[in-house]
Amino acid sequence: MVKRFKAHPLMIFTFLKPFLFVLLLPLINGLKQYIKYKTFDSILGLELFLFAVIMIIAILRWRCFSLICDTDKKTVKIKSGLVFKKSATILISKLSSVQTAQNPIDAVFHAVTYRINTEAGITSRPDFEFKLSVRKSKEVSSLLYGKREPEAVKFSAIKVAILAATTSSAFTGIIVGVPVLNGAGRLLGVAISDMLFNEINNVSSKIQTYFPPMVNTVTLIILLAYLISFVYSFLKYVS
Repeated sequence: MVKRFKAHPLMIFTFLKPFLFVLLLPLINGLKQYIKYKTFDSILGLELFLFAVIMIIAILRWRCFSLICDTDKKTVKIKSGLVFKKSATILISKLSSVQTAQNPIDAVFHAVTYRINTEAGITSRPDFEFKLSVRKSKEVSSLLYGKREPEAVKFSAIKVAILAATTSSAFTGIIVGVPVLNGAGRLLGVAISDMLFNEINNVSSKIQTYFPPMVNTVTLIILLAYLISFVYSFLKYVS
């Protein structure tokens, strides 16, 4: 039996993800200026045109993706690509693992991120990753491994919070938070990092301790970075 599966439409936004900071945020900034000043300049027109072109390409790439399960030959074929087409055929016996992940956005649209790993793949990242609907993901898994559903292990919010707290660090928070703040600030024309640093200095100067304000500032920065890392880890383990 041969069954063909199309990717979930949410995969379109996966293709748009690399262009988030270089195109989408400037577009939002341009639309904000248009709403505020009622002026339509050539830059905003160019951004709208580029956004439309990239959106069309992302939709076409989504339409070109397909997953084919052949239970007679016991193979899985993954086809993708718009101009440069790619096709990979994998024996089911050579699959090392199949994983599904669902973040809050996936849950709203009834989708999952489906990951296929092979014995020859790299352990640090999946060999193939794409979006499927929840129903199709269960159907694919049943074709690959049978209809028996694995028992899901769920942890309470307290246990997830403890796990996130023990795996978080200020260094991770700096790595995660600083590029996002700087990138968003540059594209939106706002010095977010300077505003945040000034606010931290104001708060540290109001803290009445035996330590100088610089020590308080460094302490607040470390605590804020740890908080960013904790939120990032918590959301990752919950999703």
